[in-house]
Amino acid sequence: MIQNGIVTPWSIFTPTVFRMMERQYVDRFFETGELMLSSFNRFSSHTDEERKDQEGKNVIVGRGNSSTVFAVTGHGDDAFVLCSTACQPTEELLQAFKADAAIQIFDSTGFAAVVTKHIPGVRQGFEGYCYYIDGSVECKIGDFNIEHLKSHPEAKNLDLNKLGGFVLNMAGLSVFFRKNTRFRHQLEYRWVWITSQKVTGTQVVYVPEAREFCLPYYRN
Repeated sequence: MIQNGIVTPWSIFTPTVFRMMERQYVDRFFETGELMLSSFNRFSSHTDEERKDQEGKNVIVGRGNSSTVFAVTGHGDDAFVLCSTACQPTEELLQAFKADAAIQIFDSTGFAAVVTKHIPGVRQGFEGYCYYIDGSVECKIGDFNIEHLKSHPEAKNLDLNKLGGFVLNMAGLSVFFRKNTRFRHQLEYRWVWITSQKVTGTQVVYVPEAREFCLPYYRN
């Protein structure tokens, strides 16, 4: 019997998003391409309650077919982050972020691709909506067998490198997009760039070609 493999075309929709800022910074972006990237470390130390979030640490619960794994993880100390919202900015949201303008971004992936070229040491990047939960991050780990984390079958202890790799990969990218439910009104869409160095603050990059994907948005 001959079977024809039919592949169904599939696409992922990405929204038009808004990077809210003070008008002077929006104008500067459209004049020079100036853009400031933030970090998870910066989020946790921010004085603004609308931006302050203890991201970068998660309790992960991996549920397997015959066992459950609990882990406390840290992540993002090597990452730059840029945040936006998929909401058209309301007066309430602009006031919450102390903004009166925004960069309206029509192609989030094209935008990210050109920004990536100006960030030193980028190893990988990803984008997507944030999701909002309190408590642990849950994931499915299937037929997990802790014996596989030993250096060899007769070993008494777990191999720390294998254990570390398993824990880091257990929840995948979800740890980079989790936020507490008190922030859900933000409807955040973000970009994350993993780099080869430790990232603790902010970095200004100049990406004039990113303007191709954007228009200014000003408060009426």
